[in-house]
Amino acid sequence: MSTAAPSLDGKAIFYMSLLAVQFGIQPVLTRTFTPQGITRSTVILVQEVLKFFIALVMLQLSGATKKALTGALW
Repeated sequence: MSTAAPSLDGKAIFYMSLLAVQFGIQPVLTRTFTPQGITRSTVILVQEVLKFFIALVMLQLSGATKKALTGALW
């Protein structure tokens, strides 16, 4: 039995770094580029829906949609 901890490859670290940057910058961009009179919850909902569809498109383009959805519990 091996006791070595699993390690992340460079691709995983790169994508996690991009996600961290997006997570940090999104509130600043939202405050800067949305009008003051708009409902913030609407903006957040639209952002999350767009992220979902972009992720779905990326899965389709990579050919990994079926593999990714195989373990989904719906």
